[in-house]
Amino acid sequence: MVLERGSFLLTADVFRIDLGDRLGVTQLFALDADEVDQLLAEGITSAANLANFRFFANDFETRTEGVDLVAFWQPPAWGGHTTLDFAVNLTRTEVVEHNPATLDARRIRELRDALPGLRWNASVHHEIGRVELLGRLGYFDGWWDPRDAWAYGGAYLFDLEAAVRIDDRTRFVIGGRNALEGAADRNPNPTVIGNVYSTRAPFDTNGGFYYARLQYRWGSGN
Repeated sequence: MVLERGSFLLTADVFRIDLGDRLGVTQLFALDADEVDQLLAEGITSAANLANFRFFANDFETRTEGVDLVAFWQPPAWGGHTTLDFAVNLTRTEVVEHNPATLDARRIRELRDALPGLRWNASVHHEIGRVELLGRLGYFDGWWDPRDAWAYGGAYLFDLEAAVRIDDRTRFVIGGRNALEGAADRNPNPTVIGNVYSTRAPFDTNGGFYYARLQYRWGSGN
């Protein structure tokens, strides 16, 4: 669906994806002592160091449903020098059929909850003469990390950028991604797992990133 009114534009995409015989990795399996001895007797020496393993299978079905909304607006009262953008995604995945011999509850939860179900960002871009200002606020919903066996909470991220057009070819830019250093949840058992933050975080967990750059455009094109 597309709605357009003057300088306002809204698009909405609704989707449903059914996958049968979906290909993916199974749950983790572990060899017991008798199985290790049997493999060693058959000449498979690597079995002595094989603690866990999993393999690819295509014996489960999933259904993914969601919606994407994107909005764009240039307020006429501000002379077309300001642009407002908003985008939101809501997605849910369910395992509708599976083989209990290859997919356990942990693997099913990974397929369902390892990615944030909700994410959105809103930004404003404003021009004042040779100066351009950009602010962006984003949000990621919580997710479940199967490696840490922990549900992490959502997080807000704020970006800022300012640019000055020195001439028709040159721009100087300064800015910061995650400028307010919004922190991700910490792993509650870092000494056991070996990581302070989730390795599956959908955003950078290293805190704020600040930069300055000088841009120059060659050629005669606009």
